[in-house]
Amino acid sequence: MNRFALIIEASDVEGQTALPGAKQDAINWYNFLTSNAGGSWQKDEIKILNKPSRTLVACHLVDHRQDYCFV
Repeated sequence: MNRFALIIEASDVEGQTALPGAKQDAINWYNFLTSNAGGSWQKDEIKILNKPSRTLVACHLVDHRQDYCFV
């Protein structure tokens, strides 16, 4: 079974105050997943999306429907 991690980051939502911590959170999740403690995920198993549309998220999930997905 393959695995796929989808990290959604939205630090710059229109009409809202910027959330710089959200960008760092996404980086922290990426670093954790690629660490031994996080499961030693490979870089090509992880995708970070910045403020994605619902359609884009759905497309990634459909593309990886046979995989173990971490969102």
